[in-house]
Amino acid sequence: MKIFDEDLHNINSNISLGDKISLILNIKNHILTRKDIDFIHKMCGDTKLSQTTIPVVITSTNAKTGNPHIWSTYDSQSDPNKDFYLKDAVEASISYPELFDSKKTELKDEVYKDFDGALIANSPLLIGIPYIMEINKKASKEDTLIVSIGTTTGNVQKILNSIDESSYLYNIYNINIYKITGQIQKQPLDKLIKTFITHFYKLDFMIPVDIKHAIYDKASKGDLLAFNETMACTKKYIDINKEFFTALANKIADKKQDMKKLEKLYDNSYFYCENPEEVLAEYSECIDIMKLDL
Repeated sequence: MKIFDEDLHNINSNISLGDKISLILNIKNHILTRKDIDFIHKMCGDTKLSQTTIPVVITSTNAKTGNPHIWSTYDSQSDPNKDFYLKDAVEASISYPELFDSKKTELKDEVYKDFDGALIANSPLLIGIPYIMEINKKASKEDTLIVSIGTTTGNVQKILNSIDESSYLYNIYNINIYKITGQIQKQPLDKLIKTFITHFYKLDFMIPVDIKHAIYDKASKGDLLAFNETMACTKKYIDINKEFFTALANKIADKKQDMKKLEKLYDNSYFYCENPEEVLAEYSECIDIMKLDL
């Protein structure tokens, strides 16, 4: 397990900013080499979800509907059609659209296409915990381990420890913002990808929970455009950061130029929305802000 952790860290930490830019511009289409994929397949083998020693719940995002896709030992034990290979679940869970094509998984007559679960929740905490508690009502937070491998920061265990046992399931969505923001990606590429994929947003923990639920309801009904429009919780960053994107385009022409300056420019372009209600009211035509009593 120690070797597994170290190798996963190496896979993710050796990606330069230049590589990321190349990936976004389709100069490359993946960051995992064949060797890396072989490593995942070797560690997972031909183990299926129903065969794991400890019940596993892995989250991804259905590329067709935008809804969560839960790969679960619990589901696989009751439904053979959901008994996927563990390696397929892992690959689906790391297929971040800024870096990868969707993960295609074929099972009998069905074909699944998935992206990283972070499109729905920046941490598997928000989807994984309610699901686990609903399926396995005997499980306690002490018996539950949440793992997020990638660029996120923060300690999920501290968040879990701060949740009162009696409200563990029902108040999971109402954790204080300052605690959950530690799970948000550090220096994400979201703004950069927005210039290439117009309708691309992730849930923002700074958006009031009532709005998030309303947004999620729309997404569940297949109205992905309305879902994405409402997620525009920024201060018109496309306009604000024209200087950044112009400079970035010039830098891409020669990757050997001063990458440190580009990284600094990239870092400065990232900020959180300070007034989500105000911005949502300006951007969104699909949610009546007044009815949500903000």
